[in-house]
Amino acid sequence: PAGAGPAAPARRPARWPRHAIGGLLAVSYLAVLLGTAQDIGFARDEGFYFTAADRYQQWFDILFQDRKEAMRKEVVQRYWDMNSEHPPLMKVLFGFSHRLFHDKLGWLAPSTSYRLPGMLCAALLVYLVFLFAWKRFGELEAFLSAVFLALMPVFFYHAHLDAFDVPITLMIFLTLYAFEKSRSSNGWALLAGVFFGLALLTKLNAFFVPPTLLIVWVLRDVMRPTAAAIFGASFLLLGFVFHLDMVLVGLFFVLLLAAVVLASDRRNGRLGLPPIPTAFFWMLLLGPLLLWAGWPWLWYDTLEHFRGYFNFHAKHDYYNIAYFGVNYFKPPFPVSYPFGTTALSTPVVTIGSALLGMALFLRWRIRAMHLDLAQRAAAVAEAAPGWRAAVRRALLRPWREARPAGPPDDEIARAQERSPGIGVFLAVNLLVPMLIIAHPKVFIFGGTKHWMPAWPFLALFAGIGAAWGLRRVAAAIPERLAVVRIGARRWSLRAAAAGGLALLVLAPAAQGTVQSHPFGLSHYNLLAGGVPGAADLGMCRQFWGFTTGSLLPWLNANVPRNGTVYFHDTAWDSFRMFQTDGTLRRDIRWANSAEQAMVSLVHHELHMAETEHNIWMAYGISAPTTVLTHHGVSIISVYVRPGTKLGYQAH
Repeated sequence: PAGAGPAAPARRPARWPRHAIGGLLAVSYLAVLLGTAQDIGFARDEGFYFTAADRYQQWFDILFQDRKEAMRKEVVQRYWDMNSEHPPLMKVLFGFSHRLFHDKLGWLAPSTSYRLPGMLCAALLVYLVFLFAWKRFGELEAFLSAVFLALMPVFFYHAHLDAFDVPITLMIFLTLYAFEKSRSSNGWALLAGVFFGLALLTKLNAFFVPPTLLIVWVLRDVMRPTAAAIFGASFLLLGFVFHLDMVLVGLFFVLLLAAVVLASDRRNGRLGLPPIPTAFFWMLLLGPLLLWAGWPWLWYDTLEHFRGYFNFHAKHDYYNIAYFGVNYFKPPFPVSYPFGTTALSTPVVTIGSALLGMALFLRWRIRAMHLDLAQRAAAVAEAAPGWRAAVRRALLRPWREARPAGPPDDEIARAQERSPGIGVFLAVNLLVPMLIIAHPKVFIFGGTKHWMPAWPFLALFAGIGAAWGLRRVAAAIPERLAVVRIGARRWSLRAAAAGGLALLVLAPAAQGTVQSHPFGLSHYNLLAGGVPGAADLGMCRQFWGFTTGSLLPWLNANVPRNGTVYFHDTAWDSFRMFQTDGTLRRDIRWANSAEQAMVSLVHHELHMAETEHNIWMAYGISAPTTVLTHHGVSIISVYVRPGTKLGYQAH
């Protein structure tokens, strides 16, 4: 009506619910991790990081007392040369956490205080996955995605550790999160550069982030749907069929060239690109700068030290890993390794839901491609006569005559409207970490942890797929029962049904995670026949010697006073931490070999058979005294030298 004032602006939905729910999930997960930390023994690398964290803290002690002295080249290199094959960020945090939460406050056990930063990274990652999914897909997808990630048994295991794999997954996800948001915010572009620098300070995986985002940009923002699909499929095929050493490098350059051609201004013959994301600029500027500034080891002899860091990983020794009954210790490694181990170690419900989520995006992409071709066919039909136009009309006639309806109007379509190309973003960030490890010359000895940056995206696909299915099951509730009135309030029975069914969907993943603890690396799903089935298949059941922690009660009760133990795959620094924590008697002594020990352990891995045979020869026996098992599968065998009297008697 005349004289009416301007309409009030639409109120934006409150942000606090998603932050509150995501925060509650993260805090709950952290509480569970803290409550179960003492159950898991120390992996080999953890021991090295305990020691490195202490060494770095000694340098900070000097820094806080005499800054000039701390900055001298000799002092810097004396304290920072230890474990210089890995960037320092997490080791610094491990050390400060230990100083605060154990030495000063006394709140945590020594090992748990070192491990706390890694647990915080896991909890924060769950929170970020929740926020990412909430904004782009919805509340149900957010809840399912975050919990699917938290309830991956192998992720749950790694989330406890004083290590870098969960932290680098967080840092990479932060960088990708900021890059995605930078499409509409220069502030987030700057943050993408900061997060990338933190990722470089965490682990080597970060160097693959810019090329991955370049692929995302080209496929999503430069190419038409049809061209993107063709290029993506072609290079995946080349990589798998020919095992090209430089397939990834070639992919980047060819895609960039294709982007220039496809983005060219054909009317005036000039070549050009669409606007390059500002985040790339900040990442390339701030990333190397923060790596140098945050790593004292690089302050002096920078190029030499960086070359040593790079060469350590480029020329790393090959270690052993079992896969379907074969012990791999040198190239070529099986291309299927990252895909096969993921399929067999991730809960079946998570894998199935993720495949459904991928199929939904693929259906959307195929229909979008058909519509794109139909539109091009219509344009060609009206083109001027000529042999080129005639050829194009002939090639595109099937799409002009088919008249495809285009993508369906469902959750996927709405997600694409909110975040154009989100499916490409998810798919590329899921596949690239796995494809890198799939290369036959890339090390596979670290198991699934080496492509952990892909796991949040697997969880997101799983959350999307499960939510899509649950909503359709809930939609089967008759319209007359869809809403019920209780008192003065109306409740959606369909929403309640979807929420209740979500808990049922998550139950198998929760059960698998609970049953896997504290043997997370030994977990295999129903597709493998569980832990026993995986043992029959010849799959890797452990590495790093962490399972010794589950044997400590037996050792404390049975090793004679001042007895010697050969701990096999457990590192010396991890052994010391067991005693520092008070979980292993201090009188038990370390032995370097079975010949020097009263008691010897064998961590069962395929390539460890020789160790067990050597113990048989040294002790003159072939039967273990006791065996630590998980679901009936041998994890550690304990051999006792004949004549050793078991039992501990305190004075």
